[in-house]
Parts: sequence; structure tokens; C-alpha cells
Amino acid sequence: MNKAELAQNHPELLAQIQAEARAEGEKAASAEAQTAAFALVAAVAGEDVADKARKIAAAGMTAEQVSAMSAILGPAQAEKKQETTAANGEEKARADMLAAITTATGGAVATGGEVQKHAKSALIADAERRASAQRTV
Repeated sequence: MNKAELAQNHPELLAQIQAEARAEGEKAASAEAQTAAFALVAAVAGEDVADKARKIAAAGMTAEQVSAMSAILGPAQAEKKQETTAANGEEKARADMLAAITTATGGAVATGGEVQKHAKSALIADAERRASAQRTV
């Protein structure tokens, strides 16, 4: 049986098959478009934002629903982000200060085991030699 015979003998079955094929094609095209869109979001805004968008899409939320939810959840998220940014800023400031102090002082303070005994300077050695020579004369 070919398409012409099917259309002539069973037009309702042909229409049903065509509708199913069309729906499957649209579904596949939609999935490809969605995958491409999430790849763009990941490239522009980062993988964490793309993951959030994937979860929203999987939940079947509309743009209006997401907008309404962001109005409710937005301030809490913004406060949390500010706290995190402040903590990171304080840690960076501390690290910068430590680096500056280390650079200015030449490193950490030496403990007793790390102190090197310096050899006598040439001037002191010469003065001791002359003093010793005068005592023997």
C-alpha cells in the first residue's frame, strides 16, 4: 500500500500519521533549539546560569512565572550575593596586606633555629688583630 491508496481508502489514518510525524519533527527541532540556546547561555553567562535555566525549562515554567518568582526571590538572592562579595573582598584585602608586609619585611620573622651567625666583618677582625699585636709588644 502506498500513500495514494492510503489516502483513498483510509484518509483519517493518513491524517493521523501525518500529524504524529509533524509533532515528532517539531519536538526534535524544539529540543535542538533549546540545546543550542542553553549552550549560548553557558558561553555568555556561565555554566551555573545555564543549569538554572535548564531546571526552569524542565519545570515547564513560563517567562511570566519566572518573572513573578524573581520579584519574590530576587531581593534575597541579591542580599546573599552582596554578603558573599563582601566576604570575598575582605579575604582579598587580608591576603593583599599579608603580601605587602611579607615583601616589606623580607619574609617571616626568624626563630632561634633559623638565625644564621654572621662572620665577623673585616673591620672588626682587623681591629682585634691590631689590639692583640699591641698587647704582645
